[in-house]
Amino acid sequence: MSMMGSYRRISAGTLQRLRQNPGEIEPFLMSPILARFGGAFPIPKEFLSVVDHLPEELRRIALAKMESVRTMVAEFKPPASASGLPADSEPPPLDIEKAWHGLHFVLCGVAEEAPPPLGNAVLGGEPLGGDMGYGPCRFLTPEQVSETAQALSGLSVEEFRRRYDAAALDRADIYPRRWGTGPHELDWLADAFVEVSGYFRDAAAAGEAMLLYLT
Repeated sequence: MSMMGSYRRISAGTLQRLRQNPGEIEPFLMSPILARFGGAFPIPKEFLSVVDHLPEELRRIALAKMESVRTMVAEFKPPASASGLPADSEPPPLDIEKAWHGLHFVLCGVAEEAPPPLGNAVLGGEPLGGDMGYGPCRFLTPEQVSETAQALSGLSVEEFRRRYDAAALDRADIYPRRWGTGPHELDWLADAFVEVSGYFRDAAAAGEAMLLYLT
């Protein structure tokens, strides 16, 4: 399965509430998605056509999973932010999809966690809540967001592009691997750098905290 990197700007008050109630993390992050369905989630015909050809046990499991999604949508109630407004009234998330690991490596030069402030741009933060598939969600305080935004703003797009080394990414086994085989990989990572830098800049200007997570 793919590993997708995402960010969510939140108020300092919302972060405080989520730290006190870590079980609310996943509903909070899923609220913008679930709210779009308006309480109804019809099972796609394409899904049923595939499921019909599965062995009975796998078919039973797949239908049960889909039914659990339908139940989640039907029972969904948007969690409130610390301000009392629905969670989806806060700034929308930023999804950089599979670019997260390459972005981190170009910024920090290592595959694993790295020192702040640049190390906080992708793999930083303190764990919060349960496993979301590839580890727990992590959070940065408003102070850490500000420090990270300043560090990112000190790096130009041109310098970011100069740091890119496809062979080095390949040697470090950076996800999603096979670097240097496509003509637009550098543009893809540079675009992610611009998006993340802007997202941190806007969050810092608003005095916000940040959630970072892989799904």
